[in-house]
Amino acid sequence: MDSVKNLNATLEDALKNITDQYNNVIDETFLRYDKMMGNGHTLDDIKDEWDMLNDTADTYLDKINSAYEMEKLNNAFEDAIRENEGNVAAQQSLNDLMQ
Repeated sequence: MDSVKNLNATLEDALKNITDQYNNVIDETFLRYDKMMGNGHTLDDIKDEWDMLNDTADTYLDKINSAYEMEKLNNAFEDAIRENEGNVAAQQSLNDLMQ
């Protein structure tokens, strides 16, 4: 009976070792493929870089869009001041609002 238990334990250990080796080969193969496709970088590295670029672009675009909207608003005030030529009180009120 002990010999059967020993045989089963040895067989289980051998199967576990084979399974571990198989999983290691698969993991290594996917890592090499990952790096090959990413020119030395893994897909996770590339995703992180892409996310960082998008975050940076969003911040940059927020500043650009904000400046554009401020310039557009300033132009609208200047147009309104010009349209109220002859109405000094309206021009002064618009100018005060613009400031």
